[in-house]
Amino acid sequence: MLNMIKAKGLWTSILMILLGCILTFNPGGIIIMITKIIGTVILIGGIVGILQNLLDKQKTLRDQMSLVGSIIAGLVGIFILLRAQTVSSILPFLLGILILFYGASQIAQAIDIKKHNYDHWTRFLLIGLITIFLGAFVVINPFKSGEILIRIIGVILIYGGVTGILAVYRIGKYL
Repeated sequence: MLNMIKAKGLWTSILMILLGCILTFNPGGIIIMITKIIGTVILIGGIVGILQNLLDKQKTLRDQMSLVGSIIAGLVGIFILLRAQTVSSILPFLLGILILFYGASQIAQAIDIKKHNYDHWTRFLLIGLITIFLGAFVVINPFKSGEILIRIIGVILIYGGVTGILAVYRIGKYL
C-alpha cells in the first residue's frame, strides 16, 4: 500500500514537472491551444443548438431566436479557430480592462474606508494602485503578459513536482 502511494506521488510529481516545463518554455503555444479549445467548444455548442432546432417539431419565436443564436455561436467558434492568434491576444487585453476596473474599485473602497477613519486604509489604496499598474501592463502588452502568467504557472508546477519528488524520497527514507 505504501509503495503504491509513493509510486503515485512520484508519477504525479513527474507529470507536474513535465507540464510545468511545457508551460514555461512554450507559453505562446499554450495560449493559442486554449483559445482553439474555447473556439471548438463554442462551435460545438452552436452546432448542437442548430441540430436541436432542426429536430424540434415546434417552431416558436423562441426557437427561431435560439437558432439565430446557435448560428452566431457557430460562426464565432469558426472565427476563433481561424484567427486563434488574434483572439488569443485580445483575451488578455479584455482581462486587463477588467483588472483596471477592479483596481479602480479598490481605490474607491480605500477612499470610503478612509472616510470611516479606518487606520489601515492606505493598504487598500496600495493594493488598488498595484492592481491598476498590473492591469495597465496587461492592456499595453496583452500577449506578453499572458505568456508571463503561463510561465509563472509553469514554474509553480515545476516547483511543486520537485518538492513532491523530495517528499516521496524522504518518506521512503524514514519508512
